[in-house]
Amino acid sequence: MKRVIFLVSIVLTVSCYIYAQQTKNPFSKLGYKKQVMYTSSKGEFEEFHSNADVVEIGSVYFNTKTNQVVGFVSEEKDSNNVKPSTTAMSVDPLCEKYYWISPYAYCLNNPVKFIDPNGKDVAILIASDGAGGYGHMAAVIQDKSGKFYYMTVGNAERDASPLEMSTSGTRGGMSLEPLDAKNMKEAINLAKQDDTNSPYTDQVVLKTSSKMDNAIYNTATNEQEKINSGKEKYNLLTNNCANVVVNVVENGTKVDLKDGVSPLPNTKFDNMKENVKETQLEIDKKEQTK
Repeated sequence: MKRVIFLVSIVLTVSCYIYAQQTKNPFSKLGYKKQVMYTSSKGEFEEFHSNADVVEIGSVYFNTKTNQVVGFVSEEKDSNNVKPSTTAMSVDPLCEKYYWISPYAYCLNNPVKFIDPNGKDVAILIASDGAGGYGHMAAVIQDKSGKFYYMTVGNAERDASPLEMSTSGTRGGMSLEPLDAKNMKEAINLAKQDDTNSPYTDQVVLKTSSKMDNAIYNTATNEQEKINSGKEKYNLLTNNCANVVVNVVENGTKVDLKDGVSPLPNTKFDNMKENVKETQLEIDKKEQTK
């Protein structure tokens, strides 16, 4: 009986070996046309796999045949690509304004240096029908923590004539009102609820860094103190709503907004809007060189 069991075991072993060598490829349905070989725990048979001889594993090149590291991945290889750590999951809503940056890039590919939770940091608003058709300019700014503020400036002497406002100047008033908003879109909508001015009809949005936002906010608070205390007068030609907005943003970004020489808010806004791409590029370059 023992001999019969022994002979049966030998027959089964040989049969399994022959079947393993001659059976059809079990992976053919998956597209693998080559014969698949099998191996035992002792490594007696050749094993087939479809991996390339040299594969990239982490920062090295590894030879799967010799089991040796044969090189190192160059750090310059992907220097122009967006790293996974700085890639956003959705397209920047302002990507068309920043065509030189990937629409999926976050913080100009430098989140260590820049903090940009919403991709939109400063908005300059225009009410084209304000001030008798000359326009009224205001802004939505942020502090370094990302909190939004509505900034607007005007003449505080309601009975003052245009001649008085443009020559000796008059007492002005500047408001810096906090906005309970989660993003710039919400902040702009809240600012547009101001019914003391003509309705805002358009806006220019600039993407800035948290450092710039902090400088803009500090400049705005300083300007508010000067105007509301009477140290600085409101002037229709040299220190009107548009002049204050432009000065605050330019002092914070250290970039010319290209608003032209006209004192009229509508004209200044049109000039800024026409040159917004060039202005944004200068802001980005200034941050990248720091």
